[in-house]
Amino acid sequence: MELHQEQSPRPRIAGSGRTDLTGILSRIQAPTLVITSDRGADPATIETQITKPIEDAAASLANIDTITSTSDEGVSTVAVQFTTAANENLVAVDVERVVNAIRSQLPPEADAPTIVKPEVSLIPVITIGISGPQPLGEINRVAKDRIISTVDPDARHGHKTQAHAFDGYKGHVALDPDSELITGTAVTAGNRGDGTVVAALLADDLPAVDEDLPEAALAQPAAAEPLTQDEPSVDEPQLTVYGDAAYGAGPVLAQLEQADVVNRCKVQPPRAPAGHFTKDAFMIDLAAGRVTCPAGHTVALRPDGAGRVAHFAPACSTCPLAIRCTTARGGRSVHVGPYESQLATARHEQTDPAWQADYRATRPKVERKLAHLLRRLHGGRRARVRGQPKVAADFALLAAAVNLARLAVLGLTGLATGWALRPA
Repeated sequence: MELHQEQSPRPRIAGSGRTDLTGILSRIQAPTLVITSDRGADPATIETQITKPIEDAAASLANIDTITSTSDEGVSTVAVQFTTAANENLVAVDVERVVNAIRSQLPPEADAPTIVKPEVSLIPVITIGISGPQPLGEINRVAKDRIISTVDPDARHGHKTQAHAFDGYKGHVALDPDSELITGTAVTAGNRGDGTVVAALLADDLPAVDEDLPEAALAQPAAAEPLTQDEPSVDEPQLTVYGDAAYGAGPVLAQLEQADVVNRCKVQPPRAPAGHFTKDAFMIDLAAGRVTCPAGHTVALRPDGAGRVAHFAPACSTCPLAIRCTTARGGRSVHVGPYESQLATARHEQTDPAWQADYRATRPKVERKLAHLLRRLHGGRRARVRGQPKVAADFALLAAAVNLARLAVLGLTGLATGWALRPA
């Protein structure tokens, strides 16, 4: 079976209210600012030689409401507030005209005055802040799950890549690559990880996993048990699951390993900034609990949250390879998660040419099926309804229609004894 992911970003951010406030905002006159710098001048000098002449010049204009000013060290700011009777498109021009007329009265060492007219339409309608007793990292995670639409509170911001963002949902499918029939569908919010739906998509093929078990327990292969009547016999072919890199996460690999499934889920290679040594350049001995760096230094793994970490700080200060390893003052650190064994095994397996050929032979079938699902006739990449339950039901209905079309191609016919496919 093949797993893949696409998104249907129909719902958009809504409810800002800017349209409703257009009339009100159009009647607001933002003050025109005159900012003048004179480096090194004290506030008293700024007040008498710059601020006061500009105030007097601005006071000669018509439709003035108020004039306020601030004289600080090295800078003068004069705010000219006009009444609503003034032409908002000309007030900045009028202020600039009278200020230029008294430019010769200002100190020659002062910079030319800058006229600033704030744009009312850029004033935020509402500003939202998030605070709480939690650490900043936890607050950031909560903020990522924020509601982005008042008409569809289930929709979320999502990212297919760092440069490709969308608003809405992700649609996931499971596909039998032999018959090219869709065997399962799921819809998640745009910010959900793709690996969270694997159990639902493969519910009919994978054994149930106890969700109460800790993640570390899932990382261990399941003990052999006698076959029951509900389990496949040894004569049946072993299930193979294909998936792109979005599904090659540690928990998914652990679940497939526990179910004794052949894994063809692609796993991202380890990365390091600035071309430094990647994680696979280090020898990680999980059984012994130690890590050896490319220079031969060995450090013990220590507990670090849900995983473990090896700090090479003492050795990095004198290591000749440090420049190729890290620029951190505290030296290089290698973090090992609870699924390190599964990830390392998967990365090693996908270097096999046979593994790569098998993956490349199956992937085009999935892309073709996704193209069928995302035809413009079906709404393309835009959800046709709002709310996750409705989007999921619509996506499942669409998959059923695509399956009916596929069965027609396969020659499905009704017989007296039941349904049958046309012989190949």
